[in-house]
Amino acid sequence: MPLHQCDEVQPQCARCARLQIRGHYTTHQKPALLTEYDGLKDCILKREPSPRACAPVGVDLVQLELLHTWAAFTWATMPWPHALRDFWRVTVPGLALNHAYLMQALLAIPAFQLANLRPDRRSFYVSIALDYQRAASGSAKELLRDVPEANDVSLSLFSTLNLINTLATPRRSDQGVIVDDKNGGFNDLLIALKAMKSLLAVSWTSLLSSPLAPLLNHGSERLVLQQSLCHSDPTWQRANECIEELQCRLDAHVTSIVNFGVYNNALQAIRDAMHWSSLWESVDTLLWVYRSLEDFIPLFEAHDQLALVLLGHFTIVLKSCESQWWLHGWSIQIMSHVYPRLDEVHKPWVYGPATEIGWIVSFL
Repeated sequence: MPLHQCDEVQPQCARCARLQIRGHYTTHQKPALLTEYDGLKDCILKREPSPRACAPVGVDLVQLELLHTWAAFTWATMPWPHALRDFWRVTVPGLALNHAYLMQALLAIPAFQLANLRPDRRSFYVSIALDYQRAASGSAKELLRDVPEANDVSLSLFSTLNLINTLATPRRSDQGVIVDDKNGGFNDLLIALKAMKSLLAVSWTSLLSSPLAPLLNHGSERLVLQQSLCHSDPTWQRANECIEELQCRLDAHVTSIVNFGVYNNALQAIRDAMHWSSLWESVDTLLWVYRSLEDFIPLFEAHDQLALVLLGHFTIVLKSCESQWWLHGWSIQIMSHVYPRLDEVHKPWVYGPATEIGWIVSFL
């Protein structure tokens, strides 16, 4: 059958149908809108998801819970939260995003707080917190061995977070045996404080122009305030019976005490702290320990009897400042550390402070 060139736009005109002529028609373009739609449709139909896109996207809900807890609640319990609100709420998480070990140390804190507030899930949260704390500490030790100068900001921030974690770690048997180290808590606290002091001594100048400047400046202001209060007129101050009794005992043995000056200065510092602690914030008590590191702490690390007695008396001050959850129970913890290390002569010397903080002497 011959081909007939039809000039009609319909697929088959009436004449071609009558004569049974198979027409060959010129192809006409579809409207532009339809062409674009069809092209888009073809693109959509031909687009196939990659194997990676098909894989399920995991979300760690525990980490999100801890980060949410920090952002909403935990930051407000950190040292000097009113003055350093934006530092704890914004700066610290921002710095932690750059270092995995910092984020681990950060997340451990809300985990400890949740363990403190949710007894039914206590073991779960403490286990998570300890895992984060150990992992962060291991990474920090590696950095200290390699290039500490290049990581002075992150390591200094870690030392601060690690101090909070050390204080927050539950150890007392009446809270449940989580850490089998009844006497190690105070030693861990000293290690954390000394590590912080060493890092700050090396990097202080550079840190003052770093994101940690608000924390360092405010801490310095609190230390100056503490020292200025200690040099104020003490005429109106009320004497504490335990402190004055210990002063009499020291004076009675002044000729036989080798480090009498150190002990006397430490006792005066405790006396001052008792008088002015009502003006302190809770973390200011740690400043007292911090500024006593040079002379006093090496003595009770060596189990010096009078140094341990003085530390037992300091628990009176600490008890009055346990307003934050991560400081709760530390006066009892320290007294539990001190008393077993005293000989039979000096054990009665701490009966007074033990009574004031509510610690019961064991005679077993």
